[in-house]
Amino acid sequence: MKAIFSVILTLFIFNFSIAQKIAVRKIPQPVASSTGSNAFSVYNSSELPIVAQYSKESVVVFDKENYDDANAFNAVSFKAPSSGIYQFTMQLGLKAKNTSSSISQVMLQIKSNSQSSTQLINIPAAYDNVITAQTNALFKLKAGDEVSVVMINLGSATAVTTGNLSVFSGIKIN
Repeated sequence: MKAIFSVILTLFIFNFSIAQKIAVRKIPQPVASSTGSNAFSVYNSSELPIVAQYSKESVVVFDKENYDDANAFNAVSFKAPSSGIYQFTMQLGLKAKNTSSSISQVMLQIKSNSQSSTQLINIPAAYDNVITAQTNALFKLKAGDEVSVVMINLGSATAVTTGNLSVFSGIKIN
């Protein structure tokens, strides 16, 4: 019995030491490209309406910049100045009105030419208030690829607008 306990204890200590070595690995940090950091951050200064017809894709417009290092954002999309891996973050404050008696859904996406990151938002029945949604994406892009935030109305929600809680940002990390 002592031998079995000793073997189990040895295996536990060995696995624990391996787990500690794995946990110490460094996380890659964003690197600047030869043309700058390729970072941007944009937001909405006021409520902007989104035309969100049922099952139709609507591009979200951002009217103000915090910064745009590579001058690569044009109010509706970011155009990758160089190839690499980019990280994007989107937070939208949606003023949603649902006059139906059932739940409505809105799909939000960070979308590039061939990739997307999606979040599905449920809007309660008889709802008229603000909902905040957030999602992140990691995309491998080629120079010239475009990335934007889109919304698709999957239900009966109407009068959806983005407010000043809406931010879209990205940075080249490799």
